[in-house]
Amino acid sequence: MAKAPSVSSFSTKDRLKPLRLLCLHARGALLYRAGRFEDATAALRDPTALYPLDSEFANLVFLALTEHRLGRADAAKEAAAKARVAQSKTRPDAAWEKAEIELLSAELDAALKSSR
Repeated sequence: MAKAPSVSSFSTKDRLKPLRLLCLHARGALLYRAGRFEDATAALRDPTALYPLDSEFANLVFLALTEHRLGRADAAKEAAAKARVAQSKTRPDAAWEKAEIELLSAELDAALKSSR
């Protein structure tokens, strides 16, 4: 049986990738909540551009909400569609993760519904 690679065999960049994504997402979400929508969009697009396969549901929800608040309906719908795909692939481990997904999904639905 082959041995799994040790953590030390990964580059520093690979080891820091999850932390970078978390920080970029948190920054974007906070900027959105603070009403700084242009700044939030830039922060939320960064992880999506850097790691398209790793862009998580919450990041895409905040990107859709931000685009919506900026009046960019097409961009909001595109990000919302990607968020829904990401949501379908999400398997929450804890009750709070499930609650976060449900709350963000409801917030997204309400925001996009109000624009119709």
